[in-house]
Amino acid sequence: MTLTTSGTKPTASEARELLQMDFSNTADRHREKAKEYPDDPRHLEAAELLDRLAASVNEVNEDLLQTYIRLSEDSEVHGEMLRAVGFSSSPASAFEFVSEFISERTGG
Repeated sequence: MTLTTSGTKPTASEARELLQMDFSNTADRHREKAKEYPDDPRHLEAAELLDRLAASVNEVNEDLLQTYIRLSEDSEVHGEMLRAVGFSSSPASAFEFVSEFISERTGG
């Protein structure tokens, strides 16, 4: 996810929309992979989890989202975390995903 547009930070609403799109797009990629590898149920499971995360984006509070925006300059970490969902990571909500991202970026 790139949370900067023309050098400006998105609003909280825009950041929620971008995060929701990232979850949804990653879920779609897993559905495509599930077609390539029909004997591996992990891709469909990951897609379902990512759909639930996308549906819970509005639960991320403003303060946490602002911290997330400030730290999201490193899209590589964000991409790694998205790819791990359903495989080595199973956050229960977008709130948990964002909290884990912040923890990863701040070392705590």
